[in-house]
Amino acid sequence: MEEWWPNLDEGILSHLQRVFVTPLRLDAAFDYDEEIAILLESEFPDILPEDVLDSVAVLSQWKEEMARPLKRARAEVVRGALFRLPLHGQLTVQEEFSRLTRTSAICILEMHVKQKQKRYREDPADARTKRYESECRKYSNLLAQIIIQAGLPIAELVRTLEDPRSGWLHLFAARRGNTLKNRYKVWKPFEQWLEWNRGYLYPKGVRDAIDYLQHRVDDGCGKTVPQSLHAAISLIEQLGRVPSDVRISEDPLWIGHIKSWAAELAEDAAPRKPAEMYTVAMLISLELTIVDEAEQLYTRALSWIVLCMVWGAMRCDDMQSALPHRSILSNFGLRLVLGRSKTTGPDKPQKEVSVHVLRTTSLTGEDWLKVGFDIWSADPFNYKRDYMVMEPNKGWDGVKRKFLAPAGLSSAVSKLLGGLAVPRRTALGWELMPAQHLLPDGLESFFSGHSPRNFVTSVAAALGFSKDERAYLGRWSMGMVSSEEYVRTSRQVIFKIQKTVNKSLVDGSGDPFYEDETIGKLCEFASASGAKPNRIKKRHSVLVYGVPGGSPCLGGVYPTLQVLPEDWDENDDGDGTEMDLAEKVASHAAKEALASQHLGKYFITISRRTALRRLHMAGCFVKPDRCCEVSFMDEVQQDSFDAICQACKKRMLAECGKDPSTALGPPVTVAMDPAAQREFVKDHMDSDLQFILGDSGVSLLNQVAIARHYGTLRKFNALGDDRAAIRTACLQDFAISPDSPESRSQIASIVSSWETAKEYLAKELELRAEAKVLGQPRILQIHERQAMLRAVEALHGSLGDSECPAADYLSLKAEETEANEPTASPLDEIISKLASASSSIQSTVDGTGHIRVTRTKTKSKMPSTTEEYRKVMKVEMFSWLAMASRYKSKHWLHGLTADPFLKFVEYVLGDRVYGIQIPTSEGAQQKLRPDWAIVLAYEQKLRKEAMRRVMEGHTLADALNSVIKDADLKEAYFTTPVALKASLSDAQPNKWQRFNSKGSFSGKSSPSFAKGKGKGKGKSKSSNQADSRLKGLNLAWRTPDNRELCFAWNSGDCPGTCGRVHQCRVKGCYADHKAIEHKQKKDS
Repeated sequence: MEEWWPNLDEGILSHLQRVFVTPLRLDAAFDYDEEIAILLESEFPDILPEDVLDSVAVLSQWKEEMARPLKRARAEVVRGALFRLPLHGQLTVQEEFSRLTRTSAICILEMHVKQKQKRYREDPADARTKRYESECRKYSNLLAQIIIQAGLPIAELVRTLEDPRSGWLHLFAARRGNTLKNRYKVWKPFEQWLEWNRGYLYPKGVRDAIDYLQHRVDDGCGKTVPQSLHAAISLIEQLGRVPSDVRISEDPLWIGHIKSWAAELAEDAAPRKPAEMYTVAMLISLELTIVDEAEQLYTRALSWIVLCMVWGAMRCDDMQSALPHRSILSNFGLRLVLGRSKTTGPDKPQKEVSVHVLRTTSLTGEDWLKVGFDIWSADPFNYKRDYMVMEPNKGWDGVKRKFLAPAGLSSAVSKLLGGLAVPRRTALGWELMPAQHLLPDGLESFFSGHSPRNFVTSVAAALGFSKDERAYLGRWSMGMVSSEEYVRTSRQVIFKIQKTVNKSLVDGSGDPFYEDETIGKLCEFASASGAKPNRIKKRHSVLVYGVPGGSPCLGGVYPTLQVLPEDWDENDDGDGTEMDLAEKVASHAAKEALASQHLGKYFITISRRTALRRLHMAGCFVKPDRCCEVSFMDEVQQDSFDAICQACKKRMLAECGKDPSTALGPPVTVAMDPAAQREFVKDHMDSDLQFILGDSGVSLLNQVAIARHYGTLRKFNALGDDRAAIRTACLQDFAISPDSPESRSQIASIVSSWETAKEYLAKELELRAEAKVLGQPRILQIHERQAMLRAVEALHGSLGDSECPAADYLSLKAEETEANEPTASPLDEIISKLASASSSIQSTVDGTGHIRVTRTKTKSKMPSTTEEYRKVMKVEMFSWLAMASRYKSKHWLHGLTADPFLKFVEYVLGDRVYGIQIPTSEGAQQKLRPDWAIVLAYEQKLRKEAMRRVMEGHTLADALNSVIKDADLKEAYFTTPVALKASLSDAQPNKWQRFNSKGSFSGKSSPSFAKGKGKGKGKSKSSNQADSRLKGLNLAWRTPDNRELCFAWNSGDCPGTCGRVHQCRVKGCYADHKAIEHKQKKDS
């Protein structure tokens, strides 16, 4: 039973073997996955959760696979107990033999040899299928554990089944193991982040997902991370039967963030680099390697595999899905059948596809196709299996009967390319130069596993073959029509392409093909790697010029390889005429285009039995080609349908900006009215883009079309590189056909908007750089400011100058919003457009010696009445609403309206704070009228606390609503100061009090003022002059927000280093003039 133990980690397995002794006892230790987890956690307290999940998956699979062998072992134990009665305290013959074999040195050495042989044991014939199924089971169990831990609705349903383990495996249906593996590997870091930062393992809302993805984006993740996380969340929610109204993957905010992040990351990411082509010299060397009997056996066999991948346009995974026992080589060509692959298999619509290679394909005249096929048909390659290529042995002169993964095949191909010899043209043909390599110094890394697929398709495109014909070569058109005629047509087209490519490379006929670009890229890579580029170019340049046709070629005669006419099969479907073949290709291409073209935004399916007409949107899961009767349309009339598809109804509600879960009542109106269109544009488009499109005259209908996919200014700017690309996008993306003056006018408006957006972004980058250098907030452009204010005015009406925020204040708030660091500005710094008419400019010298010219921060006076406070808070409210209209991706501005600000102001000025009432002895209520300075200080503290809560993850609306309900804040900053103020008002003034309400001395003066050098007896001329100037004025010594005023500045002059506020000391004034000038300013 030693080989019956599960394939666990060595440490875990040795402990389990020591505890349970036999696999039978281990099998009896658990029945369900939860019991396995409890067992592991009890035996290994410090084990990681990920290791627990991996071990649970392995043990679950082991229990399922070992059910029958263990059952037989238990039966043998029962039979032995029934018919054998061992003597007590005496060993049996079998036990004595086992003891001797385990203590003998010879037996131990033999056991060691058997262990080494066991490591390299042969894989079964269906190793690839078993590996695929094992991977599916493993990651199905791991994903099932996630669903169980989250407590999703499906978990309770599966638990009620007779066999829950099989239920979980069947839940994931026919999804590939790699797909499940990718979803799990994307989810695991998200789960770990939730555990560390939130304290739970499953997201409780869209906020968790957005915060995590923002963290990944800030750290510089790849461009595919947002979409991969969205796919993982969507899979778990879909299989877990999460209700649609609470699914994160269907939340419009989440979808908007995904699109925005994907566009930003794609803009910054490096362009996708295609696989590099092989050179013609490499193909010639591979052909010569196959027929060279002095080469290692596995090297020759693998060279044949690579050439089949080149001429059949195959990936490594495609080659490994080929079925060897169904491969056929006839005088017409080679036919490989692909079984289970990425796009084919028993659980796919296309069960299998074929790869064809023409029989006479050869560049050197060597019959490499037959020689290589004979190698793979003989020992040791001809054993039955469900994969094509197996692992080589250490010397590459034999094989191991073990499956070679696609990644391993790619590595083996790289090693093969690194050992290819340079081909040389001789009088009799071609030969290899073993002393020189085509790819020395590690240049084989220039090519990838997709490089073989790229050769014939690229040469065919250069020779003038259409896209429809090349689609047959890479099997991109297979599966459209599952008829034998289509299969024969595909084979004819593939043979025609291979024949033309082979002929063009040999004798230069047809359009010319140049490989100078490919060799040039290889030489650049060689130069960067330290090799000599001229040497590499010389070894790979085998195409010659100067032949009669003029095109570069090998200078040979086609066909280089001939098959005798009597060897051809007469009934094997020849090529036919070129015209017939072209007609077949065009016919199939027309069918494919008809199947994929856009037939209408809506379609109606008509039931066969009841004739019910159900309306669907394009893209619905209901496929029109599978319905009995379908009618397509772009405009829907009221009497053209009887019901609406429920899935499409939710999509319509989402487009209208409504919540599908709460929408009840009559059937949904399919077409949006202008009000709904404006609401949709407002919710799905940046205010900057709204302003630019509206200013350029783009119609509301086309704005809705743009908002669906290009709602941000950066996305719209990346729509194309030039004006021609934008016009093409108008036709393809927005369905605006230039067939009428109105349509052409709209196309011109969109092109104009695109140019404006391009200049807008360029200017924005310039201003950001300038602001960063100067250390000042970035000045908003006129377009930005007008776009934000127009979005606010659309909901709240026209804003007057006293309500509209100043440009400088909007710039300050925009800087805070972009940095996610909102602050509560003091009331005298909340500037409206009316109060910002005057500003000053000052110059300073920075640390580098440069002179910086900046504008000073404009301030207004503190509000002294309730109405002035309401006006200031209106400016603050409209400022944050403008930020919410522009920065839709900021989660803390989501859902912000005017209501939280209005409630905040009513709280401050209502009967809870400023209008607070106290009971009298008669039982009535009397207004307390607390000190206005205390009210403003309390109000400032509330807004500061709200911004602090925003920094902790709350939205601004929630933060404003929560601070007015905070009893601790009110107790510390309002109730206590009001009570202390009332208690101090009745107390006697202290003896050290120096100034009365008018600013003059009262009581005894301090000794320092009484003493002096002159004979003034404690009085000075300046004090007499100050008293006379300030006579009759009610002076203050602090501002309403509790800041100290400068006495010296108010009575004469101040050097400017006091650090106090330079405002008028007269109560209720607090203007920018001095107190001694108050009367003159008031009279003027």
